[in-house]
Amino acid sequence: MNSFEMVNECLVKGGGVLAVEGVTVFINEPSIVGVKPRYYVIDAIGNHLFIKTKDRMVAQQVVDVLLGKARYRVRDGRF
Repeated sequence: MNSFEMVNECLVKGGGVLAVEGVTVFINEPSIVGVKPRYYVIDAIGNHLFIKTKDRMVAQQVVDVLLGKARYRVRDGRF
């Protein structure tokens, strides 16, 4: 199963958690276990992908794997 299929499977279920390259990605669930992910992306149809990592470059690499290289830029979730 490729990364696009994994994301689509989670979206069909209404959300979920993926592990990509050792990084936890929450789909449409900002924090299932009570830990606030630092980075996020909103795709073209409004789905939220929250990436739990401390490094912006790692977060961007995960988004590139899941959604395609250079299509989306991660945003910082700290306020």
